[in-house]
Amino acid sequence: AAKVTLAMQANLANATRIGRNTAGSGVPEAVTNAQEAALLLNENNGLASAYYPASLNFLSTSSGNAMIPAKAGYEKFPNPASRYAMVGVFVAQTSGGVRVAVTGAGQGGVFRHADMEKALAASFTPGALDGVSTPADDMNNDIHGSAEYRAHLVGVVAKRAVAKAG
Repeated sequence: AAKVTLAMQANLANATRIGRNTAGSGVPEAVTNAQEAALLLNENNGLASAYYPASLNFLSTSSGNAMIPAKAGYEKFPNPASRYAMVGVFVAQTSGGVRVAVTGAGQGGVFRHADMEKALAASFTPGALDGVSTPADDMNNDIHGSAEYRAHLVGVVAKRAVAKAG
């Protein structure tokens, strides 16, 4: 079987990965984050619903139409050893409203943060999140960070994501 080695990926541009956006077989392609987002937002290909549960309804309307964000930003607080996101927050300001998704922090996986969405809908600025808290009840709790620490990080990282979005 063919293998993609780290050496083969050494000269890839930032925000690029090896994968497939077109053919189902053959030589793997260099896929950018923008191409990946376009693929997932294209409601006609069925991939978005195959990979993401409808309950997240993150970048689509209730009718399933994709919403392209006017502003969007992602920030993560990486684990120092492995660099995975101990807390990652994606924010988007769309025609259908503001969306805030949190990953890495919750015991149930990715979740939308309704209180942050409400605050950012009023003012899409980092300061709008002052006073918005995240309950520690359902946060991960391990040797890398307590549930309370991760709940605090959600707010810090969310403000950074909003600042990045501009």
